[in-house]
Formats: sequence, C-alpha cells, structure tokens
Amino acid sequence: MERAQIELTPGQEITLDGYDPDAKITVEKINLWKGYANRPKCGAYGYIKHGETAKFVKFTSDKQGAQIQYGRHFGWISWFFIKELKPCPITS
Repeated sequence: MERAQIELTPGQEITLDGYDPDAKITVEKINLWKGYANRPKCGAYGYIKHGETAKFVKFTSDKQGAQIQYGRHFGWISWFFIKELKPCPITS
C-alpha cells in the first residue's frame, strides 16, 4: 500500500488504524516503540489500541516512521498505522 500524499503538522491529532486491507486483518494492539530504526533492540513502551487517537510529532527522514505523542509518552510507529495517511477506499 502506498502512503497518501497528505502532510501532517506537528501537534495534529491522528487516529491509529491497524487495518491491513491486503491481509484483511486488523492489528488490535499497535506497538509504541522507543526508537524507530532499530525497533527490536530499542523495545516498546507498550501498545496503543486500534482506533485510539494520538498527536503527530514528526517523520523519520525517509517518512516510513512517525514519532507520536500518546498521553505523556513519545514513541514511534510505522506510517502504515496512521489512518489519515492511508488512501481512501474505493467504493462503488
């Protein structure tokens, strides 16, 4: 899936979306990583549930990862889990 060409601004509220239309599954618990580039070694703070909201902070330089603020925690997720960046579904 390609990322929608939408720009997010720091502080903008975003919705976490775990739905994967290719696999037709929903990831209910999305990891909030302490670091993005080396996620397994950095570890995770915990997770955010599908459908919850957070605030966008910034992208990684390649725009694959996004730093977000969830309550008082700052962490990293893949752009794929940001609903606002997913292409709109085609309806007929």
